[in-house]
Amino acid sequence: MTNKLYQITDATSLDRIRKSMVEISSAMTREGAEKDLINEIATTVCKEFNLNRKAFKRAAKAFHKQNFKEEKELNELFETLYVSTTGETDDD
Repeated sequence: MTNKLYQITDATSLDRIRKSMVEISSAMTREGAEKDLINEIATTVCKEFNLNRKAFKRAAKAFHKQNFKEEKELNELFETLYVSTTGETDDD
């Protein structure tokens, strides 16, 4: 199996590849900063209103994706599967 990357030797192509890597690196840096901001916001609001962080982040993610119905259906499927396979219920 040959790797085309190692067959590229012209300076223009190599420069384009390098610039793409720099652009991806910059995007990853921004992504990391946004994740930090999201975590800071979640921490602040959860402390302020005594919210469960995991539930809040899940609600925020569903809000962003606008897929509440899908999340609700998936949770119902999870509950059904879990109860039917383990025999555990809310009463246990």
